[in-house]
Amino acid sequence: MPAAEDPLICLCAHVRESVVVAALRAGSRDETAIRNATGAGSGCGDCLMDVADLIVDQELSVRPGDRAS
Repeated sequence: MPAAEDPLICLCAHVRESVVVAALRAGSRDETAIRNATGAGSGCGDCLMDVADLIVDQELSVRPGDRAS
């Protein structure tokens, strides 16, 4: 995926959006889990709002019947 289509979310750790989305799909559900899985948010913290937005977007894209119990 070209960089223009995969924005850099975390400048400090050089983490792209696709990496955060992959971590979310793999089971990371909060900012701490994303930080541990990707490094995003482990520097200055400026990206945490973007990470939070991606978490919400991912949650909204999962249909209620698809959630694991």
